[in-house]
Amino acid sequence: MKTVFLKMFILLMLLTVVFTPSSGVFADSENQLNPNLAAEQWVLQRLINGEPADLSIRYPEEKDRVIRASFVEKLMRSPYPMIQRHGVLIKYAIIVGDLSFENADVGYAILIENSTFENYVSFCNSRFAKQVSFKGSTFKFNVNMCETRIDGTLTLSDTIFNGCLTINRAKISENLLISGVRFTNENQVAAFSEIQVGNSIFSDKAFFAGETKFDRAKIGGDFVMTEARFNNNQFSVNFSSMHVGRSVFFGKTSFEGGADFRGTVIEGHFLADDIIFNNPESYAQFNYISVMKQLSLNRAIFNGQVSFERASIGDDFIVNDVQLNSVENNVSFIYLHVEKNFFLNNATLNAPVDFTTANIEGDFVAVDSHFNDSKTGAVFQNLTVGRSLSLDRSAFNGPVNLIYAKAGQSIKATGAHFSSTIGKINLSQAKVQSSILFNDAVIAGPIDLRFVQIGQNFEAKDAKFNNVEEGAYFESMKVMDHVLIHQAAFAGPADFSYISVGGLFGANDTRFDKPANFSNMVIGKHIFINQAVFADSVNFTNTSVNGFYADGTTFPQELGKIDVRGLTYKELDVSDAVTGGGFLYLVHQSPYNGRLYKELESHYRLAGFPAFADQIYINYKFRETKDGLDYLGWQWWWGWFLNFFIVYGKGPEVALFWFAIIIGFGWLMFRKKEKMATVIETGKRYRPLLYSLDLFLPIINLGYANLWTPNPDKKIIRIYAVIHRCLGLVLIPVAILAFFGIIK
Repeated sequence: MKTVFLKMFILLMLLTVVFTPSSGVFADSENQLNPNLAAEQWVLQRLINGEPADLSIRYPEEKDRVIRASFVEKLMRSPYPMIQRHGVLIKYAIIVGDLSFENADVGYAILIENSTFENYVSFCNSRFAKQVSFKGSTFKFNVNMCETRIDGTLTLSDTIFNGCLTINRAKISENLLISGVRFTNENQVAAFSEIQVGNSIFSDKAFFAGETKFDRAKIGGDFVMTEARFNNNQFSVNFSSMHVGRSVFFGKTSFEGGADFRGTVIEGHFLADDIIFNNPESYAQFNYISVMKQLSLNRAIFNGQVSFERASIGDDFIVNDVQLNSVENNVSFIYLHVEKNFFLNNATLNAPVDFTTANIEGDFVAVDSHFNDSKTGAVFQNLTVGRSLSLDRSAFNGPVNLIYAKAGQSIKATGAHFSSTIGKINLSQAKVQSSILFNDAVIAGPIDLRFVQIGQNFEAKDAKFNNVEEGAYFESMKVMDHVLIHQAAFAGPADFSYISVGGLFGANDTRFDKPANFSNMVIGKHIFINQAVFADSVNFTNTSVNGFYADGTTFPQELGKIDVRGLTYKELDVSDAVTGGGFLYLVHQSPYNGRLYKELESHYRLAGFPAFADQIYINYKFRETKDGLDYLGWQWWWGWFLNFFIVYGKGPEVALFWFAIIIGFGWLMFRKKEKMATVIETGKRYRPLLYSLDLFLPIINLGYANLWTPNPDKKIIRIYAVIHRCLGLVLIPVAILAFFGIIK
C-alpha cells in the first residue's frame, strides 16, 4: 500500500514540476489573460486518456480557456504513450506567451484548432511526423514555420493571421489546406517561398491583405486558389518559378496588385476563369510560364498591364470574353508557343496587343472580338499558325500588322470591320497554305497584301475598301487557285499589278472609283469583270490571261483612261455598258500599240470572223497612220493615201469610185471636141468619156487616146492629160495589187 501512495506522490510531483510556470503567474497586461492551470490539468488528462480536449465544452467562458504556450510546447514533447499514440488535439484554447518550438521532432499529430495564439509562434526547422492543423485558429503575432517538415497534411483552413507567416522552404509530404485563410495585416508578408508540398495546396475564398509570396514553390499535385482575394495594391503576388505537378485553379480570384508567374512550370492545366486584376497600375506577368495542358482565362479582366512573352502552352490557350482594359501598355504575347489552339473570342482589347513571332500550332480564333487601340493596334508580325487564323466579325480600331505571318491553312476576316482610316492592314509577305478571306469585310484604311503567297484562294466578295487616298495594294501577290472579289467596292486606288493567279480572277459587279491597275498579271484561267464599273482609269498592260470577260462592264469614256497594251488572251467577251463596244473599243481608248491590233485581228480571223478581223485591221492601219507615224513624213502620207484609196487593201473596190471620179473629171476636161486636135484623120466619132477612159487605162487601147490630143493652145488641158495618164499608170496597178492582197 505504501508503494502505491509513493508512486502517486512521485507522479503528482512530476506534474507539478513539468506543468507549472517557470516565472510566476502569466498575465496579459492589456487583456488580463491569466492562464488557467486547472484547464491545463484538464487538457492533459484528456490527452492522456486519448481524447480530444475541446475547452469550449468544459469551459464555456473564454477567459477560463487560457493556457500557456510553454504548456503547449511541453505537450509536444510529451512522454505519455497515449499522447504519442493519439496526438495533441486541442480546440478553442487561448494560448498566451511565445511558442518557440524550433529544431524539434514530434512523432504524433498536432491539432490545435479554433484557438487563439496571443503571441509569437515559431516551428522553424522542426519535424512533425504526422499531420498538423491550426484550422480556424487566430495568430495575433508573427508565425515562423521556415524549413519546417511535416510528414502529413498541414491545415490552415479558416485560420486568421494578424502578423506575418513565414513558411519558406517548408516541406509538407501531403496537402497544404488554406481554404478560408485570412492574412489581415497589409504590412505583413505571407511567405510560402520555396515551400515543397508533396500533394496539393487547396484554398478557397482565401484573403491576403499584405504581400504574398509563393515563388519557387514545388507542389506535387494541384494548386487550388479559387475565389481568393489578394488585396494589397503595392506588391505583386509572387508565383514565379513555381513547379506544380498537376493543375492550377485560380477561378474567380481577384488581385488589387499584380501577379508574377514568370518561369512557373505547371504539369497539368492552368484554369483561371473569371480572374480579375483591378489595379490599372498593376502588372500581371506570365512570361516564360510553361503549362503542359490547357491554360484558360475565360472572362478574365485585366485593368493593368499583362504579358505572356515566351509562355509555352501544351494544349489550348483560351481567353474568351477577356477584357484587357489598359490603354497605356501593350499586351505582349511575343514568342508565345501554343501546341494546340488559341481562343480569343468575344474579347474586349482596349490595349494594343502584340503577337510578334508567336507560334500557335493549331487554330488562332479571335471571332467577334474588339481590338480598340487606335495607335499601335494589333500586331501579328511573324506569327505562325499551324492551321487557321480566324478574325471573323471582329472589329479593329487601329492598324493590323500581319507582315510575314504564316498559316498552315487560312487567314479569315469574314465580316470583320477595320474602322481606322489611317491604320494600315498590312499582310505583306504573309504566307498561307489555304486561303485568305475578307468576304463582307469593311476596310476604312489602306490594305497591303504585296508579295503575299496563298496556296488556294483570295476572297473579298462583298468587301468594302473605303480608303480614298491610299487604297488597296495587292502587287506581286501569288495565288495558286482563284482571286474572287465579286460585288466588292474600291473607293480608292486598287493595285493588282504583277500578281500571279493559277485559276480565275473574278471581279463581277465590282466597283472601282479610282485608278485600277491590273498590269503585268499572269492569270492561269480567266478574268471575269462582268458588270464591273471603272469610274477612273484601268490598266491591263502586259497582262496574260486565258479568257478576258467583261460583259456589260462600264469603262471610262475619257480617252487615255484605258490601257490594254500588251494584254494577251485566248478568249474574249467584252461589251462596254455605255457604248456597247467590244474589246476593240478598249483598244481604241488605249494608247496606240500596233501589236494589240494585230493580235486582236488574228484572234477573230482564227475564230472564223474574217470580216470583223478586216475591220480591226482597218482600224489598226488608221490608228497607225494617225498616232504611230511621223507627222507629214512620207509614210504618213502613204498611209492616208491607202486609207482613202483602197481602205488599206481591205476595200479595193473603193478604187473604182476614185477611178470613176477621175474619168468623170477627164470627161469634163475633154468634153468639147473643138478643144481637141486630130492626130490621125479618121471617120470615127469623138466620144469624150471613152477618150478619158482610154487615156486613163494603161496598156489597154480603146482607139481614142491615139486619135485625138488636146490643142496645143490649150495648155491646161494638155497638162491635165499628162496627169490623167500618169494617174492611170499609178493608181490602176495599186488597185490591182490591193485586189490580190499584195498592197494593204
